Amino acid sequence: MKSLGQDPETGEDVTIRRGPYGLYIQRGEADPDNKKIKPKRTTIPKGLEGDKLTLDQALGLLSLPRKLGPHPETGEMIEAGLGRFGPYVKMGAIFGTLDADDDVLTVGLNRAIDSLAKKLASIRNLGAHPKDGEAVMIRKGRFGPYVQHGQIVANLAKGQAMDDVTFDEALTLLSEKGKPLKAKTKATRKTATKSTPVEKGEKAEPGKKSASRATSTKKPAARKATSTRKKAESSESATKPVRKTRQAKTTGGEETE
Repeated sequence: MKSLGQDPETGEDVTIRRGPYGLYIQRGEADPDNKKIKPKRTTIPKGLEGDKLTLDQALGLLSLPRKLGPHPETGEMIEAGLGRFGPYVKMGAIFGTLDADDDVLTVGLNRAIDSLAKKLASIRNLGAHPKDGEAVMIRKGRFGPYVQHGQIVANLAKGQAMDDVTFDEALTLLSEKGKPLKAKTKATRKTATKSTPVEKGEKAEPGKKSASRATSTKKPAARKATSTRKKAESSESATKPVRKTRQAKTTGGEETE
């Protein structure tokens, strides 16, 4: 743990500590009598070294998100903050990412507008919902444009353009065909287990192979005896002397033996 000093507003100590996921900044200490009250903490973004971090930088990170100013077209407030995946800029429910060279403590309004422009090109904000004040937007999706209000979405009719949908039509579409967003789940692989065939009337024992596979099939005894007899006959014929036959000779018309 390293102490950077005290917060001039609260008088609490500002320290740098090491946790299971790396270095972080903490202001104050936990209350042992009330576990619900936790000290303010924040991570240290990439590009800032914990050993060189100053008190002003630590206080700036603890004060995030900070307001940058209103958007010139929509009038909504733009903020810069530090989230789970790094620094970001935000306008309502629309988020824009920052580059590695951007400093969340010094990023300006113009840079934030440029970052949000890519998102705004695929999003159309229709206004605040009358029930909870959250934004009602039309977004470009993988399977076509759709209306979104919080975690409720509804697809537009086939061939209907984003710019043609009015605010009242979007509210009607959400109330009639709105469905909650599906949570993303990771697919798990299933390992297939090979089962050995079991004869009828027998019980399969785990880890024991079938006897029909282990034993090899034997040839019939009759076939084996026949092959042995043929070999004996062939060897006997090879050793038996060949009988020579006399040939008759003729001399001057007479036969002689």
